[in-house]
Amino acid sequence: MYNDKKHMGVVKKKLMVVGNWAVIVKRGKVLVVKRDDQEVLGAGTWSIPGGKSERGKDCYTNLEREVLEESGLEIKNPRFLLHMA
Repeated sequence: MYNDKKHMGVVKKKLMVVGNWAVIVKRGKVLVVKRDDQEVLGAGTWSIPGGKSERGKDCYTNLEREVLEESGLEIKNPRFLLHMA
């Protein structure tokens, strides 16, 4: 999604990036994954699984894909927790 911003007669476009992250808790433990050392953002850090959404896919499909890619776990029927803007 783009929002047009005018600044000094020049139109600047701002891209909104949408992401999905999973908080997976089982037996009182939270799943975290270590980011690859080659990542652009957060290289080598620990995080909950997730990332940017693929255009045209719903947030649940994106979340299932991200969790599978980063942890090898298949999740089904994720529940929405919170929205941040």
